[in-house]
Amino acid sequence: MSRDTPRERNFILQTVGMVTPFPDYLPMARAKWFLGNVNESNSIMDSSGQARTLTLGGVIPILDLATTNTSSADRITVTFSHTCTGSNLGLLVYVGHADADVRAADTVTYNGVSMTSEVAKTKTFVGGEVVVECFSLIAPASGANDVVVTWDTDVIASWVVAISYTNTNQTDLVGATGNNSGDNNSPSVSVTTTIDNSMIVAGYTFLGGDGDPSTPGDTERWDIVTGVSTTADIASAGGELLKATAGAGTVNMTANAFDDWAMVGVELKAVSIGFGIDDYMPYPLLLGGNYWSRAD
Repeated sequence: MSRDTPRERNFILQTVGMVTPFPDYLPMARAKWFLGNVNESNSIMDSSGQARTLTLGGVIPILDLATTNTSSADRITVTFSHTCTGSNLGLLVYVGHADADVRAADTVTYNGVSMTSEVAKTKTFVGGEVVVECFSLIAPASGANDVVVTWDTDVIASWVVAISYTNTNQTDLVGATGNNSGDNNSPSVSVTTTIDNSMIVAGYTFLGGDGDPSTPGDTERWDIVTGVSTTADIASAGGELLKATAGAGTVNMTANAFDDWAMVGVELKAVSIGFGIDDYMPYPLLLGGNYWSRAD
């Protein structure tokens, strides 16, 4: 077909049911990304019935749900329900505790599936320790399912946060990680992300209930405490920082008191997508972004 005789086609983006007519040939440049909440791959078809595949770049992880659980009493295991909803799901579970002795790594499952330990940090002090860990799971089961955390022996005070996101990478969920600890009121952790549009998700364990509430430096997703004791209880807060461009980023928090803390952060990768259509695309805005394609 000649470029000089354009023919109209209707392309249907089935994800949202949008129909856009456009000619086969348009004078366009190539490769421009946009931000949007879409699936990894969107099936489309032209008016002749030929199937096409359109994949889009620049998608960011979107919060699904955060569920918290705390206890000031000794326990060796905890079970609670967390609900995952959406597409391209990724699940992170943060676990924190305080105890008089160093504890072995926890085991965490969701819907009976073992989760991967990504990063941990321990801050020791005279008389004990505070610990925080992060676990991950690609494509967790949708719906309400149990999170089960088990320690090797009893812990004195503990907290758990299950936090799920949509639009996450389904082959390589977590990229870079970071950890930090201190003895002040300024928990922070730095992570150097490896790809654009990653989300740094971070959380800390803080000695003493007087550390709550926290003042977030970025978007806060939880702020919890096990009790009011300044020595036997712990506080926790966590949040996220979007890195549109790969590179170093720091999640900062300000606790309500000065004491020992440990903090970890992970790079939550966005779903891996990019242009993948072998036809001409329209230059008008569609779903809030420019689509570009070859004109050959």
